[in-house]
Amino acid sequence: MNFVANLHSHGDNSLHDGYANINELPKRAKELGYEALALTDHGTVSGLFQFYEACKKEGIKPLLGCEMYFVHDINLKESTMYHMLFLAKDLDGYKNLMRLNKFAHENFYKKPRINMTAIDEFHEGLICTTACLAGILRQDDPLEDMHELSCIFGRDLYVEVQPHDMDDQKAYNRKAYEFAKAHGHKVIVTLDSHYVRKEDAPYHRLWLNLGDESDYYPTQTYYLMSTEEVDDYMMEFHGFSREDVDSFYANVKEIVNKCNVEIPVGGQHYPNFCADPEAYIRKRCNEGYMEKKVGKWTNKKEHIDRINYEIDMLGKVDYLNYMCIIDDMIRMCKEKGIRTGMGRGSVCGSDVAYFMGITKVDPLRYNLLFERFCNPERVTPADKFYVEFIGNNRC
Repeated sequence: MNFVANLHSHGDNSLHDGYANINELPKRAKELGYEALALTDHGTVSGLFQFYEACKKEGIKPLLGCEMYFVHDINLKESTMYHMLFLAKDLDGYKNLMRLNKFAHENFYKKPRINMTAIDEFHEGLICTTACLAGILRQDDPLEDMHELSCIFGRDLYVEVQPHDMDDQKAYNRKAYEFAKAHGHKVIVTLDSHYVRKEDAPYHRLWLNLGDESDYYPTQTYYLMSTEEVDDYMMEFHGFSREDVDSFYANVKEIVNKCNVEIPVGGQHYPNFCADPEAYIRKRCNEGYMEKKVGKWTNKKEHIDRINYEIDMLGKVDYLNYMCIIDDMIRMCKEKGIRTGMGRGSVCGSDVAYFMGITKVDPLRYNLLFERFCNPERVTPADKFYVEFIGNNRC
């Protein structure tokens, strides 16, 4: 069998650790005949979309993941951290990967950290692997953690072995393999690559020398390897049989087949603010009308007709949720004493925006056109808002 994908790769978003350019990774994967490639940066998902598009361009299947830092006690600052790797199987898994990463950064101490509770909450659509030498299998007794992960992930839990030619890796591989064999876990071989080609190793070393982990990668094997290279290291140095290595490859292929993330690209993808955004907007406009006591310059019927018209148009361009989200931001600013501007751009022509409190300009009084902001007949999307926040509160 062939080594069809590296499921454990780091790009240059793995801060002070990865030296691989995201756009170069899929190009090299294509040269090596890979079917797929994963990006699993340390504690960040910031490079995944760029990687997704780069893979699509090269005809390589993108596998989207992250290598995270697991702790037993999230409330204990000095709790020992173990590496754990996650791959998204589908769009729901991709979203859960984002949520798990968010949890990790909310519980940051030296590194973004997760615990078993978070893993259980956000596991749907994810595959979990034991990662590298720094993973949970390095514990004297990893059985309890592996049992919990087995209960959560079932057949989507895999044990990693890697080809690096160092004695620690050799001992770890044997321990991981024997553990997997004893407890019915499937084994995969991954590269834990941190640079693209073998000749990049000296530059990776220079990069590491700028930080405090200059001796962490003692060999020059953390690159994207060919099938022949993986075969040589796994059989000659690590002592696995041809049958063993082929089974590792088969399990890699199994994961590749499981992972089918398609990210919707283009168009507008706003969060659903509430179940009925139109009703929410009407309620906010009614509140705004009562608050502003409009009537000196315009009459009530004019505003009602204008609001009905605008809501109809906003619905046609799928902007109702967007209006609700901006309104929520402005209300939050008011609650926290953050001053906002009067309103800029074509949104000042919206009566809805005025009564919701997004802008402070009455468009009927100044005869402003709503169609400059939102017109279903034009090809380009409706205009975005320009909202000014005072001083250090700008965003």
